[in-house]
Amino acid sequence: MAAEVVRRQTNDVGPVGREVAANLRRFRDARGLSTTQLSKLLAEQGRPIQPTGITKIEKGDRRVDVDDLVALATVLGVSPVALLLPEAGGRERVQLTQKLGTWAKIAWRWMHGELPLYDPEEEVSESRDEWQESIKKFIRENRPYEDSADLAMEAARFVRVRVGAPYSLTIEDDGETTTGSLNIQHRSVRRKGED
Repeated sequence: MAAEVVRRQTNDVGPVGREVAANLRRFRDARGLSTTQLSKLLAEQGRPIQPTGITKIEKGDRRVDVDDLVALATVLGVSPVALLLPEAGGRERVQLTQKLGTWAKIAWRWMHGELPLYDPEEEVSESRDEWQESIKKFIRENRPYEDSADLAMEAARFVRVRVGAPYSLTIEDDGETTTGSLNIQHRSVRRKGED
């Protein structure tokens, strides 16, 4: 009986892999790094990828595993999500698998653990209450660092890091409608010699 040769099936670079390729090139260029310089930085982190390997990744000829992805994000100073998704964050379609796509802003929120993945162009079978419960469960499972007992502090942290100036934030939710207002206080800076 002849020995049967079993070959491992490999998947081609998919839609997210193509995003990683484009984003790697974009971030590398923005930082003024050659493939050789990036290769050296990766080696310093204990995850060496040869310059030719980086070129192959950027051309879509080499897959990136999760350890490579984290090392690349670390040396480029971005989150791994910034390598996985397109720069756009609106209603542009993003393919996450060969058969699954959604809007870019939903993909970003899903990757950040803010929303379960869904396609807004498909019909929804859940009620509003079921959807709210699935969001709460998703957030608990995917954002363990958030203190759900103090959502006001989480909202304040969210605004503080984005505004960078004194502010007041008011959020009201009556169960049907959420409204909010953000008042940013701008400071006038007087320069020396000005009256």
